[in-house]
Amino acid sequence: MPDTDQSAPIEGFLSSASEARVIYVFLDMLAERVARLEQAAGLDELAALRAENRRLAKRIAAWDTPSLEHLLEFLPVIFRNVWGLVRADEVAMLARSSEAPGIRSPCPEPSGREVELGRQRLAQLPADERVRVLVAGQTLMKRHPLVIRSEMAGFFQELS
Repeated sequence: MPDTDQSAPIEGFLSSASEARVIYVFLDMLAERVARLEQAAGLDELAALRAENRRLAKRIAAWDTPSLEHLLEFLPVIFRNVWGLVRADEVAMLARSSEAPGIRSPCPEPSGREVELGRQRLAQLPADERVRVLVAGQTLMKRHPLVIRSEMAGFFQELS
């Protein structure tokens, strides 16, 4: 009857120092490859989850209304000459407010420092409120030829 113990040849193979070194190098290469594949799969999945999260946040923001105070604060920071192109009552309607805010005419543009402070405050808003403000801005962009300030363009990438 043949010997069914298959471990003897393997033990002999592993006992050689040169073969053991080759096996360990191979196992290290295999482990690195598996780690790279897991990382790549995780990164792809993470990117897909982030894209889905942005899409859902945009849909939720479309249902919710931004606060009128946030629109009044951030629209001039985001867009150049916003009050020269958009009526105050239209902004009130976006916020579902029955009271149109009083906007001075002509309304001075914010200084560079004011834009920077506004950018920082917008970045500090909770993500859902920030998205609501940006979605309202996109809505206004469809109706008016608004120009996004270069300092603020990065915020709209959040929605894409």
